[in-house]
Formats: sequence, structure tokens, C-alpha cells
Amino acid sequence: MHFVFRIKGPMEWSTTHDVLLCREMLAVNPFSAKRKTTQRAKLWETVANNLEDIDTPKFKVTVRSVRDRYSLLAKKYRKQMQSEKKASRISPEISELDVLLEELIALEDLSEGEKENENEEKNKKADQDRAKAVDIRKKAMEKLSDTQMRKSQEGDESSGAKKKFRRSSGDTVAYLKERNDAEFELRKEELEFKKKQHEDDMKKQEAAAKRQDDMINLMAQQNQMMMNLMSNVIKK
Repeated sequence: MHFVFRIKGPMEWSTTHDVLLCREMLAVNPFSAKRKTTQRAKLWETVANNLEDIDTPKFKVTVRSVRDRYSLLAKKYRKQMQSEKKASRISPEISELDVLLEELIALEDLSEGEKENENEEKNKKADQDRAKAVDIRKKAMEKLSDTQMRKSQEGDESSGAKKKFRRSSGDTVAYLKERNDAEFELRKEELEFKKKQHEDDMKKQEAAAKRQDDMINLMAQQNQMMMNLMSNVIKK
């Protein structure tokens, strides 16, 4: 699925803009702060400022436009996922934007404490899965951060001088791409695993239905044989 929307304002949003927005949101995670607090507002401001620093594609955004854009994407994605859930199918095409939105929505739901209209056991399992996903992402980001820091230190040592590190717009895009590529592959594997589980469940249900049909047919054949036998006995 690919979402391309146009909004009133100085810029048009493309899929590339949306992907970079979601990458930056995952890096900053505005949902780590409580809703309607100064801390969350500052995190959203950081997201907007970092996007403005990117050279290609260009961003001309405000904190409000960034929040509104994510809300629009998340609403569209939730609606699409609900439709697929009702249809009991999993989309065979998984884009990077799909993965990023699913991760962000999980973080948002975990932060806001939103619960689906399911029984208590399912809600508990969903919370555990979300917490596990957050932990996996955190470890992945820490690993990538350590790698970036080590490379930076090695570069400083080879030049014989200590350099002050400042993330440029190019470094931002490269770092986010490297981290999100790893997260994308991880999440894609998880979704493919869920898809295989769904297919296995369907096969089990089909096999159970076939066994039931076979049993019914066998019983019908036995009843017919019994009726034929009784008919022959009566005729005699």
C-alpha cells in the first residue's frame, strides 16, 4: 500500500516525504513523552527541525503540519488494516511506509493506553507484543548507534585530531536509512511469519472440515448398506 495525499499549504507531500517523516519520528519518538506536555511539544519541534535540515527532498513544515500529516497517514493506515482484518486476509505487498506506520502506531497506542474492543486476555497479549516490539526496536537502535559512534571514533583517531560531531542532513538521512532498513527487514519477517501462521490455520481448518465431510459420507454409506441389508432380509 502506498499513500500519497495533498494538503493545503506551501508543500506537497509525496511517499518519499512520508517515509522520511516516519523515519525521523521513530528516531525522535514524540510518543515517549506524555500527551499535551511541554516535553512532547519539544519532541515534535525536533522532528520538524530535522526535516527542514534535509536537502533532498525539501521540507517546508511546521510542528502543526507534521502532526497533522502523521495523523492523516495513521488514520488511513488504521482504516486499511481494519478492512483487511474484516476480510480475513493479509496484504501480500508490504512497503517501507507500511512498516514504519505500524511501528509508530504501536508506539502511539502503547503511550496513550488505547485498547481494542477485545476480551481482557487478547488485550493483555497485545500489550505484551507491543512492549516486545518496542524493546526490539530499542536494542536495534542502540546497536546501530554504537556502530556509528565506533566508526566516528575510528575516524577521529586515524586523523589524529578530536572532531566535534554534528549530524548533517546527509548523515541524518544515511543514519535513518541504515537503521530503518534493519527494522524494515525485521518487521517484514514478523509480518511474513504472521501471514504463514494465518495460512497454516486456514489449512488446519480446511483439513478438519474435510475430515468431518469424510466422516459424514462414511456414516451415510454405512446407513445405506444397513438399509439395503434390512431390505434384503425383509424380501426373503
